[in-house]
This record gives sequence, structure tokens and C-alpha cells, in this order.
Amino acid sequence: MWRVLQFQIELDKTVGCFRPDELITGRVLLVLAETLYVRAIRVRIYGEERAGSSTLTFFDVESALIGSTAGSSTLPPKITLHAGSLSYPFRIKLPAVNYPPSFEVSHTQYVKSSSLHCSFLNKPLTTHSITKRLGEAIDCSPTSPIRYVLTAYLDIVGRPEWRKSDDVVLQYQPIVIAPPHEACVFTTRVPDGTLQDKAISKDLTKECLAQLCFKLPREAWCAGDAITLDLTLKNLGTTTIHHLTVELHSRVDAPPPHPPPHSYVLPVTKAPHDLFPRLPPGGSATFTLIFHLPAVLPFPTFRTQTRTLSYQLCGIAAFAKRNFKGDPPLAWSLPIEIANVEHEEGVYWPVCVPYREYLDLKPIFLDAAEERTSATEAREGVTDVPQPPPYRMEEENETVTEREREGGVVVVAGLAELAETRSGRRSST
Repeated sequence: MWRVLQFQIELDKTVGCFRPDELITGRVLLVLAETLYVRAIRVRIYGEERAGSSTLTFFDVESALIGSTAGSSTLPPKITLHAGSLSYPFRIKLPAVNYPPSFEVSHTQYVKSSSLHCSFLNKPLTTHSITKRLGEAIDCSPTSPIRYVLTAYLDIVGRPEWRKSDDVVLQYQPIVIAPPHEACVFTTRVPDGTLQDKAISKDLTKECLAQLCFKLPREAWCAGDAITLDLTLKNLGTTTIHHLTVELHSRVDAPPPHPPPHSYVLPVTKAPHDLFPRLPPGGSATFTLIFHLPAVLPFPTFRTQTRTLSYQLCGIAAFAKRNFKGDPPLAWSLPIEIANVEHEEGVYWPVCVPYREYLDLKPIFLDAAEERTSATEAREGVTDVPQPPPYRMEEENETVTEREREGGVVVVAGLAELAETRSGRRSST
């Protein structure tokens, strides 16, 4: 290994993320201490989603910058690389396919979030039980369950993949265009039937009951927007509501069978809205809330093969009777859609197809020599196509003869004769 002082991939784009139909450009840098004989230098790009012990691969393609790809029937001739710094550029064209967004998850991050916001869970849990429960539930690697990787291989004589570069993890985001702006109303109840604790009795549910009505000026939002909404809280129970929190969370749902259904949430905004309505039974109150979305969000609302990535407005409602008994507040949640392209800007983005229906579309390695050859052949082919005759204006109220309706060559050849005929007709009249 001492012969290779440096072997790595360098991308031209180091800030931001890649989108469908975009071009990935970069180079493989190789620094040698002495002469080295190689068979090939290859670049590989692949995308995958991990779910438990299984892995779903979206695409996996590679190309040889010099030499030939691995697995060919004939060994390529050896290539002599002299000592010094070498650079091999590459270009990869991503297809216009909406693959799932890059997604990273951390055990520590989720455990910390759940410990701080344990009141949002179905029932109170200790820090130890939260750690144990989440450790058993998380079905993927603690780093990148959905990732796109670019790597390079160095094949020497007699030893394929003798050296492998460090993986370059690409940040990828699909194109999710928001619908036209249109006001919408969402309604939910506390306690939510999907979040209701089994330990809550039916009598207590009737006593502690509330309705939340959200009025939003649009149904989908993008990063950097300020979500403005009107919240109307109605007390449908028989005890006072003295505290209500509203917070925006990102949510990851893993439906069965990969693994049994679980949901993980993380706060998007810095702090929740704390409301103290002191609302008696039968009363109602309206609040205006504003949530400032960060300039960068982890993902848009998206459905993958094994996960649902979404966002939700959620919080707790504290009732006087439950608080008196020492019971935790009741949780509620309401989904909200997040896009990453505004509706007005959708015309400037390519039309993408869903990845599940077009698994045969994969990234393509572009070669400059092949592009020049294709362009030359295209230009040569255009010159062989017969050109149409010159555009000719017809006089108003004039009958076109059969000879004038013939092919372009005949019409062009008889233009002079046709002009003389027309001038003769005008002079006779």
C-alpha cells in the first residue's frame, strides 16, 4: 500500500444536494510513490435503503475510467502509471427518477428526543425503558438507512480491487412540487384515537375531550416558509383545559413487516407554542400561531418501500381532572405536508417518474469521446436530409395550379417561368 500515497474521489459540487436529472462531475485523484501496473480504475455509484437485515438497491452501476470494468471475459492489457499526481475526471448523469431522499438516523438522537418529550408518547416511560424500547425498535443502521454512495476501485495486475477509496456519501433529494395555494381546514380530537393510551378508561375519555380545528392558508409548505395558522380549541368534556402545546415534528413511520409498526419523531422548530386557555367545559378559544420552518429540512413528505417520511403538528392537552390525579396529559397529532419546490417554480424543474415503476432507469456515465462522436454523426445525418423549398407567399384570391402543388424541386425549378406567366396575365388584364 505504500506505493499509493493518495487515492480518493473529489466532487466539483460540495455544497447542497443532488436532484433528479442532474449531472455529477468530479475526478479520481491518485498520487503514486513509484511506478504501478494496473488493469483498471473504476468508479461505482449505488443507492440503497436498509430495512432490518434486508437491503433494497435502487441502482448499482460502475464504469472504468481506464481499462475495463470487472467481470469482463478478456483481461485488459496492463497500464503503466508513473510516479506522481494523476487525475481522472468522470461525469455521471442521474435519471429523471424520484428516488427516496437521503435519510440519516441516530440512536442517540432519537433516545434524547424521546426522553425530553416523553409526554408526547402514549404513556410515561422512564429513560431506561425509552432507551431499551427504541434500541429494539429501530430497524436500520444508526447512520444512513437511505443513502447514495460514490466510490472508486484500483485494480492492479493479479489483484482486482487492490485498493478502494473512501466512500463519498451523496446528499440526494427528490423533486416534490407543492400544489397551488388553497386554504384548507383540518380537525382532530384530544385524545386522538391512534394515540390513546389503553389505560385510559372510557369514563375519563368522556370527561377529558377536546376538538382542535386548524385553518391554514395553504395545504403544503416548503423550507424557509412561515406557517401561519388559526387554531380553534373547543372543550367537549366536563373538566377544564388549562394547558395546550403545539409543536412541529418530523416523523418516520416504519409499517409492518419491516419491522412491526413504530413511529419516531423529532422536533423541527426550536420550541413549542405553550397556550394556557383555562377553558371551561363547553367553551372555545381561537389562537393565531406562526411556525418558522428552517432553511434546510431533512426530507420532504415521501413514501419509500419500507418507510413513510412525513411531518405533523402535535402536542399535548392538560385537563384539570387528569392533572389532579397525577396522570400525564393527553397527546394529539395532525399531519402536514412539506414539499421542496414551490408550485410557481415547478415549470423550471424536470418531469420525474416514480422509482418503483422505472427500476430499469439508472445513472449513466458520460464519456466525452463518445459524446463528440455522437454529435458529429448527428450533424452529418442532418446534411443528408433534403431541405424544403423556400417559403413563397401566395397572392390573395389567386388559384394555385396543380404544377405549383408538386414537389419542392419542381416548384423551385419553375419559379422563373411561373413569374413570367403571372406577369403576362396581369398585362393582358
